[in-house]
Amino acid sequence: MNEDRVTCGDVGFKDAEGKYQGICGPERVALLRAFYLRQSTEPLTPCDLRMGQGWRTLEWSEVAWETCGEEVTAPEARYKVYRYFNSGRKKLMRRGLTLADARAWCSREDTHKAGSWVDGFTKEGK
Repeated sequence: MNEDRVTCGDVGFKDAEGKYQGICGPERVALLRAFYLRQSTEPLTPCDLRMGQGWRTLEWSEVAWETCGEEVTAPEARYKVYRYFNSGRKKLMRRGLTLADARAWCSREDTHKAGSWVDGFTKEGK
């Protein structure tokens, strides 16, 4: 491992005023995962806890992501949408969607017909 990179345990989060926020548990995992996926962690910013006061802001490439574990670095799950007919038949409508995209698809007015069919999603690989 490159000694210049920060281990997952040394990644913290600071607020807009630069104050360290002692976040732990599932909320910390969710923030680390968002940072790993290069998504926004606002209003918090990833910082290097090794530096003491000052909490230097971290760039994605400065983190030794291999130290974080699968709950942070696992590939983002993908989903497929099926149209389920009352007859028991199903038809694949879309695949490769994020969870948000699958939910949005199935929430549309044109994705169900009372008494005939409804669209629903499932995780790919199942």
